[in-house]
Amino acid sequence: MPILNTKNLAITLIKNLIILNLLASPVLAADSFYISNIRVIATDDRAIITWNTSEPTDSLVEYEEDETFDASSDVYLYESSYGASESTYHEITLYNLSDDTRYHFRVSSANDDYELYSYDQIFTTQRDLTAAEIENLSAVYVTGTTATIQWETSKPSTSVIEYGTGPSYGRSVTNSTLKTVHDLTVTNLTVGTDYYYRVRSTDADGNTTASDGYTFRTAYTNSAEISELQISELQPVSPNDPDVSDDSAVISYRTNKLADCVVYYGRTTSYGSSKQCPAPRDFYHEVNLTNLYSATKYYFRISSKDVFSRTVSQEGSFITVGWDQDQDFEPDDSDDDDSDNYDYPFFSAADLTLYSSFNSGFDADSAKGSRTAVVTSGQLTATGALSGKSASLTDNDAGLTYSSPNNVSNRQGTISFWFKPSWPGNDNKSHILLDLSTGSNTQSNNKYFTVLKDNNNYLAFVLENANDQDFQKAKYNASGISAGSWYHVAVTWNYATGRSELYFQGAKVSADSPSGNPITFNPDIYIGSASSVYSASGRNDGQAVFDEIGIYDGVLSANQIRFLADKNNISGWNSGSGSNGSSGSGSSGSGSGTVYGSSTLDYTQPTGLYKSDTSPRIYAVYANRQKHYIASPEVFESYGYSWSDIQTVSASKLASYPDANLVKLPDKTAVYFIYTRKMIRKYIPSADVFNSYPQNEWANIITISEKDLEFYPETVIVKDIDRPTVYLIENNVIYGYSSWEKFLDAGYGEGDIAIINNAHLKTFILGSPIN
Repeated sequence: MPILNTKNLAITLIKNLIILNLLASPVLAADSFYISNIRVIATDDRAIITWNTSEPTDSLVEYEEDETFDASSDVYLYESSYGASESTYHEITLYNLSDDTRYHFRVSSANDDYELYSYDQIFTTQRDLTAAEIENLSAVYVTGTTATIQWETSKPSTSVIEYGTGPSYGRSVTNSTLKTVHDLTVTNLTVGTDYYYRVRSTDADGNTTASDGYTFRTAYTNSAEISELQISELQPVSPNDPDVSDDSAVISYRTNKLADCVVYYGRTTSYGSSKQCPAPRDFYHEVNLTNLYSATKYYFRISSKDVFSRTVSQEGSFITVGWDQDQDFEPDDSDDDDSDNYDYPFFSAADLTLYSSFNSGFDADSAKGSRTAVVTSGQLTATGALSGKSASLTDNDAGLTYSSPNNVSNRQGTISFWFKPSWPGNDNKSHILLDLSTGSNTQSNNKYFTVLKDNNNYLAFVLENANDQDFQKAKYNASGISAGSWYHVAVTWNYATGRSELYFQGAKVSADSPSGNPITFNPDIYIGSASSVYSASGRNDGQAVFDEIGIYDGVLSANQIRFLADKNNISGWNSGSGSNGSSGSGSSGSGSGTVYGSSTLDYTQPTGLYKSDTSPRIYAVYANRQKHYIASPEVFESYGYSWSDIQTVSASKLASYPDANLVKLPDKTAVYFIYTRKMIRKYIPSADVFNSYPQNEWANIITISEKDLEFYPETVIVKDIDRPTVYLIENNVIYGYSSWEKFLDAGYGEGDIAIINNAHLKTFILGSPIN
């Protein structure tokens, strides 16, 4: 298990929470209840820990790497799954450990009456001395002057091809990137010639493995080198394509030569998102686009490059399921047409209190309070506007204000806007974008609520509490901001949950924890200028163009903010008008993203990350009200989650969310049922078997990462729910144990058993009993 890159603050925060929980829950044990015979068998990536107790109890192991462990606190950062509570013998396996690493751990055992922890224990994992295995090696594409060699390794390793016209090779091509799928092309070969080759791969620990030697013969002509790269069999091409659903679509095609592939897609012909086909290069190409809006027309362009660097592309479109035959799906850039409102998220959880598009003036299009704008200096311009017109406040004395009463809540809310700066992000000057502060830095009672680019070149959300304690700052490196380009910013705050967040270009880039009581806002909302002199080293006004300013009296979800940051959504997303306009309606999305357009969006996005007030275990909770256990910090960070996003809730609240037992990988159709407590999984072989379990619902399947799925080894032990026989699975054949004793003698236990129904059991071939 790799050490956390951002571990200092995160570990301190989590440990403090755990310490508080331990202080609130004293451990009780009877004098006659004791733990004994703690043993550890450690390999390079796992450790089997066993112990005995004087009475039947459950089992738990808490552990942490020596580098971060604080012996004075006696608190451990990670814990295993719980074991069965009916035994005096206990065995827990810790998976995905780092090799050659010293670990601290303690075991605990509890039943209905007693709970007891061991003293701190130590083990060290072995150094990984095993080289990666080379598999599926092949010269997949040989032309007159090139040969493309592909292979796989059992763990990330480098790629080397040795080749030559004799068995001593003599030449090589190398890629030092650690990967499990290897794909290299040898060039400048001679036509009609026999070549010898072998491959080598070296892992991160320096272990090297080499393949046997093989040969290939180049083609007798260079026809492949001079022929055009072509695309064929493009899908989808018509309505009702089975690979298009309400929120996803599979784009597939073939090329006549080995090539890579990338798909650009979006709701206009400018696309805006892209996704590459999985490695290695191939003749058949397939990309699964996920997190799409329903009832929506999407445009795409496929592009491939062959081994000779020739490229080819082709355009297409499709409509996701749920569309109305009479609906016009062409992009609508008009300012007064709400025909596209059908696919916009529903903002019922956070009503729009003020909205300014600037298409017909500075006054707000809709507001719960005053709509009137007071302009210090500035003009409306349609040049380079996002939609219609925008507010140009580029002079240093330019700004506009709206009255804040009823238009913004100091307890919780969201502010979303677009800006186009006249300055670069690395100008080392402070630029105030939005301000609701109540005083200057010369006053003793100053209270700050400001969105700005500060003089240290950070985009920042500054929020001081009402008790004059140091203000909180959620910030993001703004050095990459360019003058004359549009950027989306959103901030959220909620004093009830102690959360403030900063979003940039639709992605959450920073978060903080405001404390104390909410501040009293300035009577006016300042756009592009300041209500107080925040920067002691020289303050500049916004000097930017602003558009599509929206204020909400609740916290929008990350998916809703991502939606607002999509330029394709600007026209028509607000259906409110008059003095009391409200938000638009449509189908809703859920969940939170990390980086807009990144591959982590292929996973089901959680609505929250929770831990209970009695355990350090962390769960992702989804829109369907299910929770999924995050098995390790490595898995946590692979999803792009932030440690500061974890919320502590009561154990009873966390227990009210059922486990998300049905999972799949983003690029596979296979569905698994996972047993969270047993940390095992069972494969569901067909839709009929899936439907034979009354509790299974297709809508409850969540998409997780392969790293996450690996924490649940596939079970080899099953039992029919209606029969006592326990079976061993080998190559789809099941062998029944003749007795429970035979099962235990084989080294298995209750925690290894996956309960299945008879319909599922019948998918296996019945073998002879195990006597």
